[in-house]
Order: sequence, then structure tokens, then C-alpha cells
Amino acid sequence: MKKRIPAKVKFIKLFWLLVAAAAILLIGTLGIAGVLTYKVTHPPAVSELVTPADFLMPSESVSWVSDDGTRFEGYWIPGERGAPGIVLAPGHGMSRSAVLSLAAQLRVRGFHTLAYDQRGSGSAPKGCGTLGLLETNDMLAAIDQLKGRPEVDPLRLGIWGADVGARAALAAAAFRKQVQVIVADSAYDAVGIF
Repeated sequence: MKKRIPAKVKFIKLFWLLVAAAAILLIGTLGIAGVLTYKVTHPPAVSELVTPADFLMPSESVSWVSDDGTRFEGYWIPGERGAPGIVLAPGHGMSRSAVLSLAAQLRVRGFHTLAYDQRGSGSAPKGCGTLGLLETNDMLAAIDQLKGRPEVDPLRLGIWGADVGARAALAAAAFRKQVQVIVADSAYDAVGIF
């Protein structure tokens, strides 16, 4: 004869079965979210297929450090002495070579340009992108690099940025009154929206 299992024992077994299923579901969900977050914040390296020389522009490699110690490298492309300077900040997962055609057009009109890779992007990504949390400070450091150049009019600066660069440009301009013009391509309001 089959022994009858008390209801309390059945309930306890069912409870632990549900706890195990919930734990597996939670671990799976967190694992998938973690992988997706990593992939978004660590875009693959992008080859720089062109350089300023390909556009017959003089340039200089420059570097500077953001306030958290992250080193940035950029292309300094001079324009006419005393002309305004423009920071060119390509979007997340792009490289600074993506904005060189724009830099060439701006140079023809006399502007100085500084093109740099966003945090975690470019041909040699450094760290991870923060989708706008730290990029504003990076943009401020780039603006300071630009306005420190003797050939640039430090009172007439501009920024062109795409997605993360656009968000950083809008936020950074609030801290630097010298920024007179912003072109924000695909800006977003909150990091979660990105």
C-alpha cells in the first residue's frame, strides 16, 4: 500500500521547487541583462580607415586627461589664426575618423577642429562607455584642450556631437560660456533612453 504524504510536506516541496525556479529565472534574467549591458558599454574597436592626411589636411595628434584620469587622443586640425574652434565628438561605437569629412568642410571655412573618440569607442577603446554619465566631463576636458590653443579664439567655441557626444555637448555647454554653438545629432535626455 502506498504511503500517504502529508499536505505540509507537499507544500514545503512545492515551495522549494518554486523558490528554485524563481532563482533560476532571476539568475538567467540577470545574466542576460549583464551580457547585454556589457555589449552596449563595450562596443567593438572600429578601424580608422581615413586620417586627416587622406583629406589633405594638416593635423597634429594631441592628448589630454579627463578629470577621472582617462586619457583621450584626438586630431587637432588647424584653421585660420583667431578663428573659432569646434569640438567634433562622434557617437558611441564610432571613431574620430568618422567626422573627418565634416572637419575638412569646416577647415575650408577657416574653423579649427578637435576630433576625438568617445569613452570606450574608437580604434583602441579605453575602458567602457558610460552612455552619458562620464562623457560630459570628457567633453569639458576636450573644450579646455581646444580653448587652450593659442590660435583659437577662446571666446567663440562650438561643439558637434552625435548621440553620446550630443548629450555631452548639451550638458557641457552649461559649464562653459565660451561655447556659442552646439549641433546635437540624435541627443537623448536620459541614459536609460539610449
